[in-house]
Amino acid sequence: MGTLKILVVEDEPIIRDLIVDFLTGEGFEPIAVADGGQAVALATQERPDLILLDMMLPAVDGASVLRLLRDNPRTRSIRVIAMSADERQLRVARSLKVSEVLPKPFNLLDLLDLIAAPAVSPAESR
Repeated sequence: MGTLKILVVEDEPIIRDLIVDFLTGEGFEPIAVADGGQAVALATQERPDLILLDMMLPAVDGASVLRLLRDNPRTRSIRVIAMSADERQLRVARSLKVSEVLPKPFNLLDLLDLIAAPAVSPAESR
């Protein structure tokens, strides 16, 4: 498989830039957006291999993004890793069939391990 295209959805510029720089250095092809509306549009257009989704976003939140992605035949099978410092938000993500969750703050090497782990399809997730 070629280079993984990863959509990074994070509204905090420092965190977004840190993730993008790290992923680029690891040989991935990151695309970054700051809000949920952009995330849904770009996911539909670009069809990334993976989405790193912050659950706490302005305007269109992570839960709404997940619902829209799962309802769209073009995006429903995209692997999504939900990120949040709020455990309640991570539970919501799990209930919406997210592939994996990553509690914030996280170590970038833990993120890399999750990306490299065998993908869990949305239908199989807990």
